[in-house]
Amino acid sequence: MQNEAESHELLHSGNEYLNEDSILAMLEVQKNIRQRCSERIDDYRHKQTQFAIASPLAEHCRMQVNLNSAAKERADVAITALNNKIEKIDEIESNTNNLFLESKSAIAELTKCIAELEKSGKGGFTYDTMPA
Repeated sequence: MQNEAESHELLHSGNEYLNEDSILAMLEVQKNIRQRCSERIDDYRHKQTQFAIASPLAEHCRMQVNLNSAAKERADVAITALNNKIEKIDEIESNTNNLFLESKSAIAELTKCIAELEKSGKGGFTYDTMPA
């Protein structure tokens, strides 16, 4: 995960800006919506059964179940999309870390070569002795 200073930075991927903090906040909102809808669906299904003899009330409960089911489905779609963004952020962070480690390794190798060259007493390469 990112440290505090990095967490507010935006990552750019294609035409998409990714901010992990805001995505996690949106994800939490969608999960709360999904949870409330699930609870309402259960509640209205129970009420629908209770009001079976009162047709208008039972119909109202059925409509509420349908509305909450649709809202829950929208929340599920949003949660999937937000989780995909989090995965993309994790992939970008991993790739960035790997590139940093590779560049650090390359610099260490270059420093080693320069030190060996300095120890050899040569001031550099001539055109004839330049490595490929």
